[in-house]
Amino acid sequence: MTKEILIRKCSFEIEFVNCKRDDFLNDVFQYGVSAVRFPTSQSSDLAWNVLLSLGDGALYFVAGKSCSTDAFNEYFFLSFERIKSDDARASIDLKTFLVSGSAEFHVDSIAILYYEDNDMYLEGGITLNNCENRGVSIVVAPSPGAVAIADMEQYPTVNSDLNFSQAKVERKK
Repeated sequence: MTKEILIRKCSFEIEFVNCKRDDFLNDVFQYGVSAVRFPTSQSSDLAWNVLLSLGDGALYFVAGKSCSTDAFNEYFFLSFERIKSDDARASIDLKTFLVSGSAEFHVDSIAILYYEDNDMYLEGGITLNNCENRGVSIVVAPSPGAVAIADMEQYPTVNSDLNFSQAKVERKK
């Protein structure tokens, strides 16, 4: 009698807390982004307590979440948590990351940045683009809980241990 071993690929998709993935995508398309903010004491290369503000006033706390496929390797995937304006994380002294020279823009496409190999699928970033293909990328950083923020001109130099592919583009309908 032969034993069959089933090997599953670990999957770590972007986590959405207090909202659904489709609702988040629809809101970003409908209302656009008014700001990406992070504490003044941190840099866009390595930031905790990052807030994504939409044009309708919705706030999302953005963080890297850790995961592992074995006892030796730790990886990070992206998490968006919808929070209320009176949440303590929204009142931290924050500076605004300008998106391609503008603090507000309409989003026409969204690309999920992912890493995939034989054992794992991991969504580690997101790129929000306007109709001129300019925008902002938010990618997990190689430090627990942190993310890196870059405009499209900086994206290839975002510091990450993984080489992300850009795919799963969601176009505005």
